[in-house]
Amino acid sequence: MYNQQRLAMPDYFPVASSSSAVMQAQSQPNYDAYAAAPNVGIPPMQHRASSGAWTPQDDQTLLAARAQGLNWAQIQITYFGNKTPNACRKRHERLMERKGADDWDNRKLERLAKEYMSMRKDIWSGLAARTGEKWNVV
Repeated sequence: MYNQQRLAMPDYFPVASSSSAVMQAQSQPNYDAYAAAPNVGIPPMQHRASSGAWTPQDDQTLLAARAQGLNWAQIQITYFGNKTPNACRKRHERLMERKGADDWDNRKLERLAKEYMSMRKDIWSGLAARTGEKWNVV
């Protein structure tokens, strides 16, 4: 129907005959495998050695030294040569937090009792309603 001439395309990738392909593969140079990398030890991460656990005696010494008004560097130099001033400060902070949490004196206990007495009806009413009892019985 249409009379068109086919355009000749240049042959960019010539097809090699089977014998020339074998010849070309044989003429390629052989490369040796890479030599294994030398086993070089990776240096360990720098980790500061622990200066040891705090004993109850250390805790008492630390609290007493701080109560005398010594600063952290003075406390470290005088009493704890194997610890840093910052370690002394952090230990003191933890001791003070614990002391506050565990320090239930009479004033705190009395306040807790008064607050409970003022709230106890509200606290127990829901449970009493569900069980069919009076709030002051449950």
